[in-house]
Amino acid sequence: MRKRISSLIVCVLALVMPVVAQSSVSGTWSWESKPDKNKVQNMVWMDIKQIGNQVKGVISISFDDPNGEDGSDAPIVPFVGTIKNGVITIEFDAEDTSPLDGSPYPKYVRPKGGAPNTATLRLASGKLEFTQTKGSIGEDYPHTFILGHNKRS
Repeated sequence: MRKRISSLIVCVLALVMPVVAQSSVSGTWSWESKPDKNKVQNMVWMDIKQIGNQVKGVISISFDDPNGEDGSDAPIVPFVGTIKNGVITIEFDAEDTSPLDGSPYPKYVRPKGGAPNTATLRLASGKLEFTQTKGSIGEDYPHTFILGHNKRS
């Protein structure tokens, strides 16, 4: 009887562990627009750290212009958020573009005198859907876009 229960537990864990591992959003995610008529391409990178039902990290928005500027001075915007029922809600201040201070996750500070920008993230099929719900990360970026997970080498 104990052998059967042990075998059952091992089987259940073998089925559950991959699902749990896939539901983590920790890591680096990126999105690139299709090049416009001038071959300029907008980009977004997110570096996310998940701890339980909390997330924190940074958003970096940039562009690539083969005809001139390269967006290498892209702003880094810290964010915080929570996970509830499979939906991640983050808040950030798009005006808080201070450079990194050596920490991979600079501290998010809620804007004084105004409400923060917000977005929702949904993980599905290994992709992260980013939907801006209040404010914007920039006028050249769509309301909703899909980020791919960057595998670490």
